[in-house]
Amino acid sequence: MILAVLLAAIAIISLCALLITLTIYASPFYIGLAVAILVHSNGSGLILAAMAAIGAAMATLVILQILIATVRSPVLRAGIGVVFAAPAAFAAYHAAHGIMAVMQSTGAWPSAIAGISAAVVGIVAWLQIGTWARMRVAG
Repeated sequence: MILAVLLAAIAIISLCALLITLTIYASPFYIGLAVAILVHSNGSGLILAAMAAIGAAMATLVILQILIATVRSPVLRAGIGVVFAAPAAFAAYHAAHGIMAVMQSTGAWPSAIAGISAAVVGIVAWLQIGTWARMRVAG
């Protein structure tokens, strides 16, 4: 049992580190996935849905870079950070909850650990986007 909890903790920490690394790409991924589902559900093929998803994800990244470069208001920058950090926190919550649910399916621990993981990834993602914005303005 101790080994299982230790392995689950290692898996959660590794997964959160991966999610932190991929923070900026979480929101474009979700937007691209939503566009792909919308295009495919309207009767288009998989190739067109994939092309639309890639285009939407790329457009989201370009819009992020333009907003970061042009917006000077700290409140708006914080809002942009939240918009791009929320999907990373959402992904971290569900990833950690899935790992904890495999180990212990009852009780409040899976939700508590998943909530802590989501908070950590969300805060770090917000700070990472803010740092990226400062580097963008300085450079």
